[in-house]
Amino acid sequence: MIMNMSQNYLPEKNISTLKNIFRIGVALNLTYLVVETVFGFCCHSMGLLADAVQNLCDVAGMVLVLSAYKLSDPVGTNRFNFGFKKGAMLIMALVALVTGVLLTFIIAGSVHQIHFPRYLDGRAISLVAAIGVLVNGVTAGLFLMVYRKRLRMRGAFRHMLADAIVSLVVLVAGMVIFFTRWYILDALVALAVVIVIIFALWELFHNSTSLVLDGVPARVEYEKLVRIFYEQDAVEDVYHLHVWAVAPDTNVLSACVRLREDNGSETVAAVLRDRLVKEGISYVTLEFETGQQEACQNTDAKE
Repeated sequence: MIMNMSQNYLPEKNISTLKNIFRIGVALNLTYLVVETVFGFCCHSMGLLADAVQNLCDVAGMVLVLSAYKLSDPVGTNRFNFGFKKGAMLIMALVALVTGVLLTFIIAGSVHQIHFPRYLDGRAISLVAAIGVLVNGVTAGLFLMVYRKRLRMRGAFRHMLADAIVSLVVLVAGMVIFFTRWYILDALVALAVVIVIIFALWELFHNSTSLVLDGVPARVEYEKLVRIFYEQDAVEDVYHLHVWAVAPDTNVLSACVRLREDNGSETVAAVLRDRLVKEGISYVTLEFETGQQEACQNTDAKE
C-alpha cells in the first residue's frame, strides 16, 4: 500500500532514529520484494506478484520519506525559492506511473489464469507469503514501538499492518490451493490486491494533483481560517486570502487585511500568525491597510 507520510512536527533529536527505522524498513522490504518476485515468477503465482507490487510501493514510500529530508531543505536558490520541496511529488507521480503499468500486467495475467488454470505450488506460495507477514509485521512493530504516540507514525504502522494482512490472505489462499487444487483462487486474490492498490493510487493521484494545482491542502479548513481573521476586533475585512502547499507538510498563506485603526498592525499580525500556525500553516504573509489605503490592490497587468 502506498504510504503518504511526512516528517513534520518531529523533534530534531528523533530525526536520526526515524531515518534508521526507515532504512531498516527499506532493507527488509526490498530483500523480501526480490525474493517474492522471483518465487512469483517461478511458481506462476499472480497473487505473489500482486503482493510484490504492493511491497514495491512500500519501499518507494519509505525511500520517499528518506529523500524528503534532502528535498525539503529550507535553503532555496534564486530560481527555486522554496527549495525542492515539490520534488517529492515528482517522485510520487513516477511511482504511481510505474505501479499503474505493473498493475496492467497483473490484471492481464490474472484474467488469463482464470480462463486457463495451471498447476500452482500452494505450499511454496504459502511459505513465501508467510515471510511477507513476518517482514511487514516487524516493520509495523518498529513504527509502533518508537512512534506509538505520534499520529503520522501510527499512520505508517497502519499501512504496514494492512500489508501484513494482505500477505496473510495470500498465505491462506496458498494453503487452500494446496489442499483443494482450486488454482483460480490465486488469480482472484491477485485481482483483490490490485483493487486495494488502485484505491491507494487514487488517493496519491488526488493529493498530487491538488498540490501541483496549488489547491487548499486537505487538512486545512479554508472557512475556519477566514473566521480566525474576523474574530479579531481590529480586523474590518480580509481578502485575497490564498492557501496552498509547497510540499505535503508545508502550507503557505497570504492575505490582505484591512484594519479599523491605523495602529496595532504588529499586535494583530502576531496574534494571527500564532493562530494560523496552530492550524497547520508553515509560512504566513500578511499585508495590512487602513482607512482609505489600498495597499493590497490587484496589480495584475491589464492591456
